[in-house]
Amino acid sequence: MKTHRLPIRFSEDFRKRLIACQIGWLCSAGLLLPQSAWSAESGQTASRYYHIPAGPLAPALNQFVRQAGATLLFTPDQVQSLTTTGLDGRYSVAEGLAVLLKGSDLVAQSGVEGYTLERVSHAAGDLASHDESVTQLPEVAVQAQAEQETASTPVKGYVAKRGITATKTDTALLETPQSISVITRDELDMRNVQRDGDALRYTAGVFSENYGNDVRPTYDVGTIRGFDPSTTGMYRDGLRETNGLWSRMSTDIYNIERMEVLKGPSSVLYGQSEPAGVINKVTKKPTEVPMKQIDLQIGNYDRYQGGFDVGGPVDDDGKVLYRVVGLVRNSDSQYKYDNDHRSQDSRELLAPSLTIKPSEKTTLTLQAEYLHVKTGVPFTVGTATTTSNIMLGDYTYDKNERKQYSMGYLFEHVLNDAWTLRQNFRVNRVDFQYARMGMSSLSGSILSRSKSLIDEQLQGVAVDNQAQFKFNTGSIGHTALFGFDFQRSAYTVRDGDAVDNADVLDLSNPEYGKSIADPALTTKNRQALRQSGLYVQDQIKLDDHWVITLSGRKDWARADTGNKIAQTAYDQNDTDFTYRTGLAYVFDNGLAPYISHSTSFNPAVGVAASGRALKPTTGKQNEVGIRYMPAGTSNIYTLSLFDLTQQNVTAYDAFFNAYQTGEIQSRGIEMEIKTRLAENLNMIAALTYSNVEITKTNGLGKKGDSPPYVPEKGASVWMDYKLASGWLSGVSVGGGVRYVGHSNGGDPFTPSYEYENESRTLFDAAINYRYNQHWQFAVNSNNLFNKQYTICAYGSCTQGYDRTVIASARYNF
Repeated sequence: MKTHRLPIRFSEDFRKRLIACQIGWLCSAGLLLPQSAWSAESGQTASRYYHIPAGPLAPALNQFVRQAGATLLFTPDQVQSLTTTGLDGRYSVAEGLAVLLKGSDLVAQSGVEGYTLERVSHAAGDLASHDESVTQLPEVAVQAQAEQETASTPVKGYVAKRGITATKTDTALLETPQSISVITRDELDMRNVQRDGDALRYTAGVFSENYGNDVRPTYDVGTIRGFDPSTTGMYRDGLRETNGLWSRMSTDIYNIERMEVLKGPSSVLYGQSEPAGVINKVTKKPTEVPMKQIDLQIGNYDRYQGGFDVGGPVDDDGKVLYRVVGLVRNSDSQYKYDNDHRSQDSRELLAPSLTIKPSEKTTLTLQAEYLHVKTGVPFTVGTATTTSNIMLGDYTYDKNERKQYSMGYLFEHVLNDAWTLRQNFRVNRVDFQYARMGMSSLSGSILSRSKSLIDEQLQGVAVDNQAQFKFNTGSIGHTALFGFDFQRSAYTVRDGDAVDNADVLDLSNPEYGKSIADPALTTKNRQALRQSGLYVQDQIKLDDHWVITLSGRKDWARADTGNKIAQTAYDQNDTDFTYRTGLAYVFDNGLAPYISHSTSFNPAVGVAASGRALKPTTGKQNEVGIRYMPAGTSNIYTLSLFDLTQQNVTAYDAFFNAYQTGEIQSRGIEMEIKTRLAENLNMIAALTYSNVEITKTNGLGKKGDSPPYVPEKGASVWMDYKLASGWLSGVSVGGGVRYVGHSNGGDPFTPSYEYENESRTLFDAAINYRYNQHWQFAVNSNNLFNKQYTICAYGSCTQGYDRTVIASARYNF
């Protein structure tokens, strides 16, 4: 909230009418411009979406101009006792005002000072007929609400200008000295994204779905710059999504506002992690503007889904806001046992949240979530040289079910212009059951099967405390961040494995629906992981062009592991210091080259074959890049080059003995474009080339090889166009193509065994239609031509994602 004092000169008659006004912000630049710079023409032509309910006219007008970033002058007497039918849809400022004022005797007159409410008789007359005496008025204090893009507000379109993941502060992407991609809600909706891997398909540097159609949580994420982020790099609202040995927290795509992908080592702000980077999902939060949405979907594999997203203010003052997001899906998957039974892909989601704002300086958002997922088991008979679509297990036995619960809050208090305090907290629990069958031996067409059963309970807690301090040293500006975070996860897992020659499958005539007994649970392990870290960061800005980022962090990690059946236990303690240095220069035209160096560490829990405790893996990266965001446009162009190395890489032999002398180096180039080519034409393009190879071997794998599953090349393009006129007005069509290069499908345990996964090119398509202000219909298809492919490694294969077709209807009211 800012206060501006404006000297005003008006006629005596007009002075009595000047009582209330609203001043908006020029959102694209984030700056408050003098009203003399306001353009009536731009206000009449630029449009955006509004949802303003019916009711009293005065608050409706205030809400409209606050969102529109416009100026409107009127008196309480003019709108007293008047009502409006509301506004729902996309309008320019002039169009929106006309709809809100419909039915009254008022019109909005535009001028250099903005808009003024006039009665019809006055508007038609000449203001010169009024008393022309001019009075010098005293200074009038005008309060203006800044409605500009932040790292936590929704983004209109595909291009975000700010992010929070790379620095934990609200920072312009042009000032960020590390590669980061932002996937907005509009992009997710246009492509009707269903899963994490689906969301990442058009992101440079990321090869999603490397493991094929493996529906276990976060397994479809893939790799970033050659490394897997799924175990330590998945975050929600800046807090890690807890993972155990088998179970993992996961946030449903329907409940997120945006996804930020930070590439490369990120331990300096997030602690122990792989050098892949961080994928941070920013969840939907309560809104000041009332909203109600119902979403219905139907698709192949007997897919039926219904969702809702409602929110808005609870009280008249807008100090208490709410939002509730829910979803129910009942669906099969592409994996088929027989004509009547398929593997499942079903889920239930309920995520309520409440924001309390006791003052303009304090915000507390309470969050809760329940998620129940059944995804079945995707394993089919086959190896890297012989593949089959025959399901290996049985629908009476296979199980992949997860229930997760979480509660937490996001707190922020602005002490003054310099200091801001934040605390983010979450506690969660996951109950996970998993049962699958494997191939034991094959004699002719008779397959003997093994059985596995896993029952795991996971608990986690995470808290992040931050103090942000903005100050100047002469002409140099600083945004300093001091933080302390703590996280703890603990899981208990019981599992059993058995080879039962009675559980056989005749591949020439497979029969399912048999009664298969569970194996005995033979192990019961428990592990507790703790991490605490102190970090400090300073973002230094010189002459509004140079931005220096300096960060450092000290971590302490502890792991306690025990086998309750074998009565064994051991603990392990690790500590390390990580840092990042970065430099960016932001030109006035929106060009920003940058350079950075960053490090990471990740404790490796366990004991090596030599009997010594495993050392933490460490990573370091050098990166140079350039971003270009032309001022006044919705375009961003990014080019980056990186050299990333991970040391102390651990590998395991066939008897699960650990060896730790390995090193992996990843070098590459990435290019990403998100641009509006024309008024209604959008494009997303990504190009990735990475040379990931084993540079030091620990006896497992071959020096010079790339790790399994990691492609070398990738490219993708998505375009969509909206028809703005004619009888097809309201129709949008889109399509994309994705190329993924070949990858290593061999087995590091057996260096003599080599296999290469073939490259693949896949096509996606979408068409949607917006009917009036409320309805939107769409049909989306992924892998449009149903390209069949498998992805193999370690001697086994998983099918790729077959074609999916989903029709959806969305109603906003």
